[in-house]
Amino acid sequence: MTGIYYREKNNMDEYATHLPMLAACIAQTKGPVLELGMGSYSTALIHAMCKDRVVVSVDHDHKWLSKYAKNLMPGHSCLLVGRDDHRKTTSELAESRDWGVVFIDHIHTDYRQDDVIAFQDKAELIVVHDTTWESAAHDYSRINEVLKYFPYKKEYRQHRPYTSVLSKTNSLPFYSDLLSESE
Repeated sequence: MTGIYYREKNNMDEYATHLPMLAACIAQTKGPVLELGMGSYSTALIHAMCKDRVVVSVDHDHKWLSKYAKNLMPGHSCLLVGRDDHRKTTSELAESRDWGVVFIDHIHTDYRQDDVIAFQDKAELIVVHDTTWESAAHDYSRINEVLKYFPYKKEYRQHRPYTSVLSKTNSLPFYSDLLSESE
């Protein structure tokens, strides 16, 4: 992968390591934002940064979804989608509109490659958290198979687990600024 940056110390909560990349990507786009997998950090960040944008958050866990759904702004909707309906729902969401950012961080690691493929021509930027492919707990290796479809890709290695951004249209000029700000 091109554009790799890594610093040995990991002084960030492993569930928040996507925040610098996700924030930069949201700031660089204007379109709707799709969150596949809600979380304490990503949902709060997206909610704060996207007050005037359409936002759709998808999760498979009713408890997790209801934890965040009660505090969302108008224009931010939540969908509860079971594992069996995940592929159908993401396909429908991909066909429904063009997205500024699609953030992929759901627990179904075996579906992440399919999600990237579904949105490759429908999202300006695709952000994938947990691209530390040597994880023993989850199989992230399938994501490597889809990287060849993207002329623009960067992996943010400031903190583990890593976060990648993929695009067919955006050359990611903001990426070097992200690195210089984090040093």
